[in-house]
Amino acid sequence: MKKVLLSICALILLSISVLAQEIHYGVYAGGSINMMNIGSEFYYDDSEINTTWTPTEGYNMSYLPVTDAKVSANGGFTVGGLFEYQANDMFGLQFELLFNQFGYKMKGKVTTHDLTDNNEQVYDYTANLKMSDFSAAVMAKIHIIKSLSIDLGVQPCYCFRNIKDTKRGISHKTVVYTANKDYNPLNFTVLGGVTYYFFDALFVSARYVYGFSDVLKTRHPYLPTGSTSSEDMEYHYSEASSKTSSIVFTLGFRM
Repeated sequence: MKKVLLSICALILLSISVLAQEIHYGVYAGGSINMMNIGSEFYYDDSEINTTWTPTEGYNMSYLPVTDAKVSANGGFTVGGLFEYQANDMFGLQFELLFNQFGYKMKGKVTTHDLTDNNEQVYDYTANLKMSDFSAAVMAKIHIIKSLSIDLGVQPCYCFRNIKDTKRGISHKTVVYTANKDYNPLNFTVLGGVTYYFFDALFVSARYVYGFSDVLKTRHPYLPTGSTSSEDMEYHYSEASSKTSSIVFTLGFRM
C-alpha cells in the first residue's frame, strides 16, 4: 500500500510538472537602427580611382581620402519566426529563425587637386551600406513577472548575398562587395533585450545585438609593374575593423 501511495504521488508530481511546461510558437516583424564600428581604412572614396605620376615610382593608384567624415546609423527591417519552450513561470528557452539587416551611413568631403593649375575641387561624399543576413538565435528568457521577460542569447548570422554600398562622391556608383573576398559572410553576435506580453499572445520586444566579427575587408588598388592603364588595375585585400551593432524593435504574435 505504501508503494502504491508513493507511485500515485510521483505520478501527480509528474503530471503537475508536465502541465507547468508550455510550448509557444509565433512570428514577428519590426525595424532596426543599424551601426557599424568601422576603422579609418574605410575613410576613402572608392567610387573613383585617383591616378598620379611620380618620377621615382611611376604611376600610382589610390582612393581619395574622405575628410570631415561622420559615420551614422541607417535603418533596416527584421522578420522572423520563433519557438519557445517555457519550463516554468520563471524560465524558458526561445529559438528563432530570422531575416535582419546591418550597415551604416557616412558623410564627408572629397577634394581633388590638379597639379597643372593648382586648382582644387571639393565634392560632397556619402556612403550607405546595407547587408542582409539570415540568423538563428538561441536565448534564455527570464520572466521577472508573467508579462515581462529579460532575453539573453547568441545569434550567429550568415550574409547570404553580395553587400551593396551606394557611394556619391566624385562619381555616383554602387560598389558591390563579394563574399570571402570583400567581406566575411559569417558573423557571431550576442543579444540582450526585454519582451512585454499583452494577453499572453501579442508581444513587443526591444533588443540590442552586437557582433564580434569584423565583417568587411578593405581593398587597395595598384598597377602591376610596367603598366600605365587603369584596365590593368588589381587589388590587395586586408582585414579591417568593421563590427556591427543594432537596436531592434519588433511586434509579434504567438500561440
